[in-house]
Amino acid sequence: HRLSPIKVNSLQNVGLVSGIGVTPDGSVWFRNADDVFQFKSGQTKKHDELRRVTRNLYRGFDVDPSGIVWISTRSELIKVAGNQTSLVDLGSRRVASINTIASDRLGGVWLHDIDQGLLHWRNNRLEPSPLPPVFEGARVESIQVDNTARAWISFADSRLVTIDRDDTVTVHDMPDDIGVYQAIFQDRHGAVWLGATGGLSRYQGGRFITLRRTEAFPADTITAIVEDESGFLWIGVASGVLRVDRTEFERAATVGSIGLRHSFYDTSDGIAGRPRWFGKQGAARAPDGR
Repeated sequence: HRLSPIKVNSLQNVGLVSGIGVTPDGSVWFRNADDVFQFKSGQTKKHDELRRVTRNLYRGFDVDPSGIVWISTRSELIKVAGNQTSLVDLGSRRVASINTIASDRLGGVWLHDIDQGLLHWRNNRLEPSPLPPVFEGARVESIQVDNTARAWISFADSRLVTIDRDDTVTVHDMPDDIGVYQAIFQDRHGAVWLGATGGLSRYQGGRFITLRRTEAFPADTITAIVEDESGFLWIGVASGVLRVDRTEFERAATVGSIGLRHSFYDTSDGIAGRPRWFGKQGAARAPDGR
């Protein structure tokens, strides 16, 4: 197995892209701090009409399965549905430091505000999350919503929580030495993969399996996880990229990570630097395979 360079078409003058998503019509949406773009049928459109509802810098971005594009600034939430762009009414609750948003797959949005904590906008209302008081002031590291509408929330202090669609909260007892979960991804089989600063976990069938980083399995500081069309996982780590057969992960769980067969690619294979992300769930591959 080896990496091969490919010729790419570069989109000019779009700045530093920090969010990307694919809608059901095959459009690729992406944003930088100042602008939102849509790429479709070989053409790139800049959505200047969003500037009619806000002049602030963009900070959060997500696309839900129905094709709604959600964008946030520090204090605003914007909804793009088809040709309709609207500023969401967040009510009387004052938010001024939104740093993360994620579609709840039910027409609403989870958002984290540095001062207000984790919030949920649904049924045209912004509500506090059902997290217990011990999470007050805790900084959210990552939010991902799986295909059952369960929200996976990792915190900077290494805690991991799920909130089901009926608001049932589960605080998961994860290994103390696994570190902070920075990447959360659900594969086509429904398994949820969680990449941490100290290893890789998988949740499937109601149980977790965790493999810690070792010299033989350099899964340190995982920042990105995606699945290819053959079912292999590609995992961005501090020193390069791991390619793992998901069935091999199950076998290695019984013998330890030292026995996990995998491929590893770094700068000697042509990787220009440390991978930050490959795209979120639903955003790694367009309907035409790109």
